[in-house]
Amino acid sequence: MHIMEELTIIEGGLSDVIRLYDSIIEEFPEGERKAIDVFIRLFETGDYKLLIALSETGIEVGYAFLYTIRKLSMLWLDFIVIHPVFQGRGYGSKFFEKMSSFYDSYIGMLLEVEIPEEANENQMRRISFYEYAGAVRLNLKYYLPNEFGGLEMYLYYKSTGINAFPDGKMVITAIESAYDFIHSDIRDKEQWLRQTINSQDGNR
Repeated sequence: MHIMEELTIIEGGLSDVIRLYDSIIEEFPEGERKAIDVFIRLFETGDYKLLIALSETGIEVGYAFLYTIRKLSMLWLDFIVIHPVFQGRGYGSKFFEKMSSFYDSYIGMLLEVEIPEEANENQMRRISFYEYAGAVRLNLKYYLPNEFGGLEMYLYYKSTGINAFPDGKMVITAIESAYDFIHSDIRDKEQWLRQTINSQDGNR
């Protein structure tokens, strides 16, 4: 039985962004990840953060990239990775929990989750992980824009406080901000943004 150590969260620097890019390539399919120059450009704005989770002995357990939407006091989780040797030992849940409290002035976090394919246990496990951690799936069709088109995904929200669930207008504003900031290099992103917004309008 593995005993999970306490985690310490620190902000990474540009050298860490470059160092971890090989891990991003291994962990995420081409349609979900960005080119290294895009990561660097986003990071240099100061609004795109890299958080690194360290064990009690200072070993890197995992990392996450987040967009801090300051005008809404909301976070957008872009990527989260627990290194393979530490997976299945509770570190992911602990990191996800601590990530929210690291930015304690923010009301909550939005995150994209793959729509599971039939019998894909990893995708089902990922959904269970987020829902167990308190994330709630939003009632809209969300599209992740990429160079190949739009990838339909679930969009979840994790509140960091009591009664801090955003209304529909705030969610759309956050999505628009993420499209403009994270996906500014995608040529046809407006098409997928309109489809996402229209799906929410149809659910009202």
